[in-house]
Amino acid sequence: MRRRIRELALSRPRFGYLRIHVLLRREGWYLNHKRVHRLYRLEGLRLRMRVRRRKHMCLHRGVVPQALGPLERLSMDLCMASCSTDGASGS
Repeated sequence: MRRRIRELALSRPRFGYLRIHVLLRREGWYLNHKRVHRLYRLEGLRLRMRVRRRKHMCLHRGVVPQALGPLERLSMDLCMASCSTDGASGS
């Protein structure tokens, strides 16, 4: 049993003990999932932790100007709004 768990884990390295338990049941081995987990740990098997890539939240857009007075906040506007001087809509 331990040999078969090791073979399945080495052939499918992204499978954990629960998916190996499903594969064993499909092959005709009727075991409790807790026993499969115990044997999986005794064999020294574990999933490799996936290294997550850093997300670049923003690109370098130049030097950010400093706020000149109290309660002043400088930020970038993500939407372009059209304004007119006579109060009519821009369309």
